[in-house]
This record gives sequence, C-alpha cells and structure tokens, in this order.
Amino acid sequence: MPDEEIPASVDVEVRDNRALLRATGEFDIATAHYLQEALRPLADNGTRQVTIDLERVPFMDSAGLQPIVQFMTAHPSVSITVTNAQPTVAHLFRLHGVDALMTEALA
Repeated sequence: MPDEEIPASVDVEVRDNRALLRATGEFDIATAHYLQEALRPLADNGTRQVTIDLERVPFMDSAGLQPIVQFMTAHPSVSITVTNAQPTVAHLFRLHGVDALMTEALA
C-alpha cells in the first residue's frame, strides 16, 4: 500500500510577540499559499520572532520556500527560525542560501 499523501496545512500559535507555525504536508506551487497566508498577518500584529516547525513536511520545493523568503525580505526585523526540517527540505534551504534560518543541529 503506497503512503497516503498528507494534506498541507499550517497551524499558528501566537503568544506575546512570538509565533510558532507548525507545517504539515508537502509544500509546492499548489500549496505554498498556506505558508503565505499563515505568515502574512504576523508582522502586522507585532510578532518579532517566528519559529517554523517543518517536522511533518516530507517535501518542499522552491515554490514552498518562496513565502518564507518573501516574508524575510519584507520584514527584516522579524527573527525567523526553522526547526525539525527533514533532510531533503534542509537541502533545499542550503541550495537557496537560507540555511542560516535552520537550528544548528539541523543545518
């Protein structure tokens, strides 16, 4: 029996000026908007630290990475950390030169 595809989603928890995004599923051209929609309101509500947990993301391509990079560029005063990236996803971050976002243990 083949692996079932997990639907893409992003859960957001905001406390004080910190946000935790827990992404699930594959992020590509068809699903990147979930990340964009989760990130969009954060800077406007005073969030200064964003942690993006990618433990349940088995695949991400450059379209999935784009909302994160766009958010970084538009809001340089917001600190972004990526945690628990799977090896293929961590490789994508390295290829695009944004691996500094990942926690040291995963970079």
